[in-house]
Parts: sequence; structure tokens; C-alpha cells
Amino acid sequence: MGIEVRREKGKLVRKWYGSYVDEAGKRKVVPLASIRGNMYGEKVSDGGDAEFLASRKEAEDAMLRLRLVAQSGRIDKKTALTLYNVRTGTKMLATDLAKLPELSDKYESGRRITNEWKSWKRKVIVDFSVWAVSNKYKAALEVDRKCASAYLKMLYTADDDGNLMTASTIRRCKAVLGEIFDQALPEGAPNPWRAKDVRVEVADDDKEYNRVPLSPTEVVAVLKAAEGDGLIHDLIACALSTGLRRGDVCRLKWSCVNLKEKRLTLTTHKTGAELCLPILPLFLGVLVRRNKEAQKGDVFVFPEAEELLRNHRFQITWRVKKIFAMAFSPKIVSAPQAEEKDLERLADVFDAVYKAVSKASMGDSKRTKLLDVLSRYSQGQSYRVIKEATGIHKASISEFLHKAEELSGHHFVKDARKKGGVKEAIRSATRVSRTMGNRKASIYDFHALRTTFVTLALSAGIGVEILKALTGHATVEIVMRHYFKPKGSDFEKQLSAAMPASLTLKKKSIALGETKSIGENVSAVLHLVNSLKLNDEERQQVRELI
Repeated sequence: MGIEVRREKGKLVRKWYGSYVDEAGKRKVVPLASIRGNMYGEKVSDGGDAEFLASRKEAEDAMLRLRLVAQSGRIDKKTALTLYNVRTGTKMLATDLAKLPELSDKYESGRRITNEWKSWKRKVIVDFSVWAVSNKYKAALEVDRKCASAYLKMLYTADDDGNLMTASTIRRCKAVLGEIFDQALPEGAPNPWRAKDVRVEVADDDKEYNRVPLSPTEVVAVLKAAEGDGLIHDLIACALSTGLRRGDVCRLKWSCVNLKEKRLTLTTHKTGAELCLPILPLFLGVLVRRNKEAQKGDVFVFPEAEELLRNHRFQITWRVKKIFAMAFSPKIVSAPQAEEKDLERLADVFDAVYKAVSKASMGDSKRTKLLDVLSRYSQGQSYRVIKEATGIHKASISEFLHKAEELSGHHFVKDARKKGGVKEAIRSATRVSRTMGNRKASIYDFHALRTTFVTLALSAGIGVEILKALTGHATVEIVMRHYFKPKGSDFEKQLSAAMPASLTLKKKSIALGETKSIGENVSAVLHLVNSLKLNDEERQQVRELI
């Protein structure tokens, strides 16, 4: 077992290869460092020039790392590190688990992801680090498949409120940990989070909720409801006509628009896919109008949307959701909100509320956070200020305060969630409850417009391969699994026409090929017979046959 060279058609392959035996006792062969310089003979032992010998040393060091890691399941990790250090005279990287969050900050800096996504990923890493250290793990190299599986199993347990993580969320946690361990582990060390036997199991009641596509009738209703919000109307028209994601719609540049040839040419922000899209008439009208209104030097087609995306992008999501609610429940959303009655000042009832929360049954961690939020809110701090000070999301702050109201019987939060209110109507129209998960599942939002585009296009007969090119998806499976969500009623006519008469109890019309009942077909044929130039006897014979 060691390093070796290979030849193809008599020529030296400029790559070192190494072989070793893994934990399962199987021989593994892997590529190592590149071969540099000149080799003197046919064998590695024949030597070579200084460049060649230096590259051989790099390959031998890499091979040693692999062999020690392969043995790490059978020998102590500290012994493996000591052996490596002694044999190579260098120090093997063994990142302290307590420093994983710092490594994450360094790794994420400069990447094109949102601050909220960075914050969530950091929290995942911090939570794992705390758990691992409390379970006597110290270095990244000590985390094996058994440890990874144990942590994922722990994530299945309910939180202080009895909520359970969905398999989808746990998969994202696993992916984040796999990504940071790629950075933390020594070269060649197996990443436990990417091992095939470290799996995320799906519970029976863990249902996956996808965005629900709009029917053609609902598309009309949504566009009609958006007429009062010019910006959102134009964004919706763009998304429904192109299938672009929210970020790509808001960042669409005039340099990507060719009005003369009626096409868009752009590179997607998320995946870097290069797209060339036709401009449909509805969106063409939007572009022509906005082109006339554009100021000199405008880079973006929707400059106000690009600014909101940078500074207050949740406003876009909220306004789009409101349009969905107006389309589905116009009377509720447009109705004026009733004045709130009996709203108390938290400062006046703080002692009673604090006492009720302190006595309530809940986890210590949750109680500490709730009391901290309660204290800050009583001092007049806004949700934004509390979020900046504590790192707690605004939605969780709201949940904490309403929980305190429920426990104490005092009403001190301006209740935008009360029955009949606009926010309650929007939540009811765009989200659904689920058995597992900390929040309700969103079924109608900006991304539902992309799902609608794909579903309507496929339903109209556009091929999957064409849709892949139009949307920038890498595989057919992604398109079919996550985006093509037709309703049964969408294909009732096509299915009925394709199935045999024994199932549909219908027959094809002779003249027009329309689907009609047997009785209707007989009537149509008799009418046809009566119009033919037959004598009475011939006509009667045909009628009897029918």
C-alpha cells in the first residue's frame, strides 16, 4: 500500500495515485498530488529531478493522511495526529469545534447570500458545536458517522413548545454542517455528514408542502387584484410570464431586455444559469410602459423593487401575499379593521405578566428568552430594536408576546392577528397548518408564480427539456417534483378524451370528435341519416341498425 504512477498508451499520467485499506477492509485507490518535474526511470524508486521529488513528497504526505484517517476508527484520534506530526514534521489541521462558528463567518464573507440565511446557517453551526462539546467532542476530526447520526436523531425531538422539525429542515441543517466540515477537516479526511449511512428519516405525518399553482382563472383574479399596486402588478406580470425567481425579477436590467426582438437574455442570480426567454404580450406592455417612464441612467427595469430587495425585501413578499388574499378573499382584506378595545399598557401590568410567565410550564431556555423580550417590550423597544439586540426573529418576538398574553390573561399587544383582521386574512389565504414544523406552510407567495409558470407551460404541451432551458433547472426531476403541480380539474377534459368509453361512459362524436354521451351520439347520427338522400325503406333500415 502506498503511492504509484500510471501510464496510458505508454505515456506517464501526470498524477500520483495512492492506495489504502478503509475501515471496512476494502482497498481504495485515489488520485493525489500532480506529478511535476521529470522522472528518471520506469519506477518511482528510480527517482527524478528536484521538482519530481518534491511532488512525490506531497503525494506521500497526502497518502499518510488518508491512511491515518482510515485507521482513525481503530486507533485513538490523538495518536493518529501525533503519528502524522512525527512522520511529516508538519501539523495536521484539527479544527476545534468551538471555533466552527468563526470558521463559518470567514467562509460566508463575500458570498452572495442574504444576511438572514447567513444568520440561520451560523445558528445551525453554533447549536451543533454546543451539543458536540457537551458530549465530550473537541475537534472536527473526532466527529464520526456515529456522532453525526446521533445529532440528527436529537433534532427529531420536540422543542419546548412540542414542535417538531420537518425532514426538509433537518436536511438543510445536515447540508450546512457538511459544508462547514469540508472547511474544517484535514485534506482527505472523510466528511461524516456526507456519508451515505447518515440519513434523514421522514416521519409518516411529515408532509411536504409545495407552492400551489394558479389556474388560468385565478391568474386573471390575481392580476385584477394587483391593479391597485402598480409595482407589485408589474412584478407579478413579469414572474408569471417568465418563471423567474423573485431576485431575478427585481434585479432585471434594461441591458437584458431586447424589445425589438421581444426577448430577455440574463444570468440567474441563484444558480448562474444563462437564460434566453421570449417576452409574452402582457409583460411586453409592462416593459414598453416602463421604458417610456424610465429615467436617464436607470439600470434596473424595476428600480424601486431592487431597492426594496436590498433593504426591505420582506415588504415585497408581504405585498404579494396581500394580493393573493385580495384575489381569494377580497371582502375580508378590504374591510376596515375594527378598533381594538381593552388594550393595556404592558408597563402597568408587567409584574402580573412576568409572574404568570415565570410560573408557566416551559423549557428554561424559552422562558429566559420570553422574559427578556417581555422586559424590552415593556420599555418601549420596537420589534426591530429587540431583534437587533437579541437576534430573535420578529415572528418569534410576536409569538413570545402573544404567549405571554395567553398565560397572563392581559391584552397588551396591538393585535394585528385578531380574527377578521387583514393580517389574519392574508395568513388564512396563503398558509396552511401542518402536523410537523414550527410554522405553517406557505402555499401562495412570490415563488408560487414560478410554479404557476411551469405548470401552465407543461399543461399546454411545452416539453420538459424546453422548460429546463427556460427556467434554468438542472434536472427533469427538480422540475417535475417541485414545480409541476397540476390540479385534477386541469386535465379532466384531456383525461376523459384519452380514456376508453368503458370508464368515461362517453363516446367520440362522429362529426366533431367531441366527447358526448351515447344518447347524444345516437341523436346526432339519426339527424345525419335524415339529411341523407335515401328513400323511406333505406332510411328505416339504417334507423333500425342504429
